[in-house]
Amino acid sequence: MTTLDDELSQYRRWRPLRPGRHPAAFQRLLHHEFAPPAELRKWADSEAQRVARWACDQTSFYPNVLRERGLSAADIRGVDDLPKLPILTKWDVQANSDDMTAKQLPADDRLWGVVESSGTTAQPTRVAMSANSNLMFTHLLHRAYRWHRYDPMAVMASIRRGQYLRDATGQPLENGKTYERSTWQYLGKFFHTGKEIGFCRTNPTDAQIDWLRERRPDYLLCMPGIAEEMAFACVDQPPVDSLQAVRAIGGQVTPQMRKRIETTFGVPVHQNYGLNEVGHVAVRCEAGRYHVHVEHCVVEIVDDDGQPCEVGQRGRIVVTALRNPAMPLIRYDTDDTAEVTDGLCPCGRTLPTFGEIAGRLRRYATLPAGTRDRVRAAIDPLQEMPAEHTRHLRRYQVHQSRDNRFELRLLATGPLPNALHKWMHNAWRDRLGSDEPALTITQVDHIAPSPSGKYLDFTSDCHDETAADDPLRASPR
Repeated sequence: MTTLDDELSQYRRWRPLRPGRHPAAFQRLLHHEFAPPAELRKWADSEAQRVARWACDQTSFYPNVLRERGLSAADIRGVDDLPKLPILTKWDVQANSDDMTAKQLPADDRLWGVVESSGTTAQPTRVAMSANSNLMFTHLLHRAYRWHRYDPMAVMASIRRGQYLRDATGQPLENGKTYERSTWQYLGKFFHTGKEIGFCRTNPTDAQIDWLRERRPDYLLCMPGIAEEMAFACVDQPPVDSLQAVRAIGGQVTPQMRKRIETTFGVPVHQNYGLNEVGHVAVRCEAGRYHVHVEHCVVEIVDDDGQPCEVGQRGRIVVTALRNPAMPLIRYDTDDTAEVTDGLCPCGRTLPTFGEIAGRLRRYATLPAGTRDRVRAAIDPLQEMPAEHTRHLRRYQVHQSRDNRFELRLLATGPLPNALHKWMHNAWRDRLGSDEPALTITQVDHIAPSPSGKYLDFTSDCHDETAADDPLRASPR
């Protein structure tokens, strides 16, 4: 169990750039991590009330929402009153962007810019972001690195999209080139850190592995699919023996993915939970729960009617942003689902928690009954099979056709063994029964990413025509 003294000891490892000065925001994070739950709830109630009043005073959108329900800002006195308001969807934000933008900002804040959703829909959701809200990204990233016991003076490596890794001229990094900076991004503005290096994720997997072995970083930051592809490629040994941890960003880490990556790399996989429209929402602790950043947001797990789920139930994650006066988001639907947890976390920290994230709820909302079970019947056995069957495998995708038949598309660097096909067909039949149409397994030379650049493990042609921008609609092959 972790204690406040443990965290204080870790915090002292981070040397501020201005000696003797530790920003109050970082110290507040420390205090909240072990504060009594009643104190944290009082804080959340006060913040929810403040945001509701600000939204009604400074936007034209929220007064109308409250008026339609016979409410005023005074009726939102805390977290328990939030379910009086409707769920806010991405489409609501897209349609009412101007009305949701604040008329002015507090005297101690300013407009930082406009952020976009990660693009799982063809039309991204744009949210005006204040400078103080944007700054919280750095503060909460520090909390995550501290919880995961990162050494601030170590070498951080990133394998990301080229536009996040600019060369000396400001252009997106080209394949084969290395991005270098003397300090870690974000946290290097506040603390002494080691250097950060970067490599474009469009480099072939083998080139990524060679790069890691040449550069020998201490930490690796990448999308979970990138780490999994390297795990597939390195069935006999870790990609590199210098790593202390992998930080997965920009995608869901399933239990099977986590097991494969951690087993092959020999290091833990760490993950935060967040979204571009809000920022960091929660951080996963060593006990496997996600702890909510109460300084930045309120999280609810709700049912289809927008009401709180019971302990043990799985529901939609909705988030109320607390630090963005430029464009308040109250009860914003993340499209993700998670399980409600109960009691204090075994890790010892008292921040509110929720369970493992189960993926996108709307991925299956308009699909034929049984789709989820069939997708899992194709993906789980693939992730569970012996490593020697997947030696050449680099990426996979399950596709559902309009006649509700399923195809498993496999991208590989060489021929896949018959044992893989046999394993998959047997697992499909065992899980779904002999009456189920057979799973088609196809080796392909390309799997297209979504508009955001993320590689989806499932696409479908069965979505409602009204959901033409759904991320699971198959891309042209």
